[in-house]
Amino acid sequence: DEFIPDMTPEEIKSVLSTVLDFSKKSSTKSFMETQPEEFKKAIRNKRAAVGMDKDTVLVSMGQPLRRVWESKQETVVEEWIYGERPYKVIFVEFYEGIVVSVKEY
Repeated sequence: DEFIPDMTPEEIKSVLSTVLDFSKKSSTKSFMETQPEEFKKAIRNKRAAVGMDKDTVLVSMGQPLRRVWESKQETVVEEWIYGERPYKVIFVEFYEGIVVSVKEY
């Protein structure tokens, strides 16, 4: 019984924009904007960099093949291992959740 006016998609967006966000930013793009330039470059190259946290390494390199915890001088160091021999193997070492070393063999 009620009349609904003919509207273009742009007019509907305009009306709804007060309650909905129509921007096209993905969560990945938003995440990348918060990262320092050196980390952005490493993420684009699917690498880890010293200073990254665990979440950033996961975004950059994905889940590691293995995780190893080791005690070094009264501290616990976590190492993420990517790859297997005879191929390239990358060791990413964390101290208190931050990358302190990246070694590739």
